[in-house]
Amino acid sequence: MAISRFSVRRCLGWLGSGLLAVGLWGQLSVAEAARLALVIGNKDYLLSPLKNPVNDAVAMDKALRQLGFNVTLVRNLRRDDIGRTLETFTNRIQPGDDVVLFYAGHGLQVKGVNYLPAVDAVIKVEADVPLNSINLSQWLERLDESKAGVKLLLIDACRDNPYTRSFRSAQRGLAKLDAAPSGTLLHFATRPGSVAADGTGSNGLYTSYLLKHLSTPGVPVESMLKRVAADVRQSSQNDQQPWMEGALDGEFFFRPGSVTVASADPPPPTPAAPPTPTQTPAPPPAPAATAKPTASMSRVGGIQAGQTDRECIKDVCFSLVGIPAGRFQMGSPEQEAGRWEHEGPTRTVTVSGFWMGQHEVTQGLWRAVMGDGATQLMLSRCGDHCPVIGIGRGDAQEFAEALSKLTGKRYIVPSEAQWEYAARAGTTTRWSFGDEERHLGEYAWYADNSDKRLHPTGQKKPNPWGLYDVYGNAWEIVRDTWHDSYTDAPTDGSAWGASGLAVARGGSWDSVHQSTRSANRVRSLPLVMSLFTGLRIARLP
Repeated sequence: MAISRFSVRRCLGWLGSGLLAVGLWGQLSVAEAARLALVIGNKDYLLSPLKNPVNDAVAMDKALRQLGFNVTLVRNLRRDDIGRTLETFTNRIQPGDDVVLFYAGHGLQVKGVNYLPAVDAVIKVEADVPLNSINLSQWLERLDESKAGVKLLLIDACRDNPYTRSFRSAQRGLAKLDAAPSGTLLHFATRPGSVAADGTGSNGLYTSYLLKHLSTPGVPVESMLKRVAADVRQSSQNDQQPWMEGALDGEFFFRPGSVTVASADPPPPTPAAPPTPTQTPAPPPAPAATAKPTASMSRVGGIQAGQTDRECIKDVCFSLVGIPAGRFQMGSPEQEAGRWEHEGPTRTVTVSGFWMGQHEVTQGLWRAVMGDGATQLMLSRCGDHCPVIGIGRGDAQEFAEALSKLTGKRYIVPSEAQWEYAARAGTTTRWSFGDEERHLGEYAWYADNSDKRLHPTGQKKPNPWGLYDVYGNAWEIVRDTWHDSYTDAPTDGSAWGASGLAVARGGSWDSVHQSTRSANRVRSLPLVMSLFTGLRIARLP
């Protein structure tokens, strides 16, 4: 089924609070495109926090997942994470992909340039804005360079914000955009220079109607957005007027269907109720012949570095990172400082693509899956965001089996090869950041900086593939049986044995720096390691 094309081009102008950029290029087959979305909700601002943006982002996350999108959800984007978040996401985009970006939060303009500030933005003068915000014009340029087939940016910003009070030339809302990439459709929550309502319910006014119409089958996106605009104008008594600029190079449907839309939009029918959100991503319940496939359906074995997915169990959510298929040298070379003989001999291992937990399994997630009494050695005083510890390989396997039953997906305890491959993230140095020990404290809680205690996950820098706490904090148990060397070890990434002494990787808060190296491995002795050993879960495609 090919997407139709037609030549339409308009001058692109205003950039207001709800921005939508859409472009289709080439004669693209639906089966060739992945559906990707980046969803950001900024609520907890240091100055003038908002009520609904995180609710908006979470609701959009669920709705887009049900429409077949692979979604990256970001709550309360911080300024130090702006560059990495946008770059990681855009690096995933392949030519022809369908891409949606949604933002809810404050928005402002400085000298005609539009910005979306981070929640920890410190803005006292106009010059502070670019250092604390997303630059929308640069964002559009980066998306255009990606050659995405469909580029959709929905920005529900311009809630009344306090930053402009100290600016010399304070103006409300966002500014007119001088130009936008061709084949781009822009849709705003309100007209240029106006303010969008944060909403009296659980969602902003614009987002609430966007959610209402998003999943209506058989309606092109331009027609769908006209229906959103009509509802917003009526609800606000014309105080808030969504704005559309630009044009499509072809038709795009959030949900394909058999409805035929004439050139002039008919009166909006009573929309179908949005699908009930679920905790696990699911493709839309549209017929297979017209439904748009997800990224994993679109590319066989197509897991890529930088992809993320999200799962929720009893309101406890966790993220997974895509680990691409590839080969690597497992083990340490003889000249590596701090090396042990049982880290060799090195060998080439081929690993199939899989998903790896972005963080170590936390105490909160363990309880959600296994129940409060599942283990007595979790050191609950550290809190639900700290790694679960005090578990053995049998406990870890029971957790993976229970999680699989709850989600209907194939969760496993990773093999040693899978763990080291993900930890190295394409590098060959002692750690993924290099050979210099002096940088270890930026990435790990270990003996030199941990204050002899466990820490919440995600406080240090991630490795190049987005995994946090790969080094230190808690040892991570793997599926293999301990062997004194890699002689005769498998080379296909599978686990080596399933009984006897287990293996743990990565080091802990009590480890010296040599023990945190990517290649280091230890016997997981139950009585010795119980206070230090946790796990990182993996998922098969």
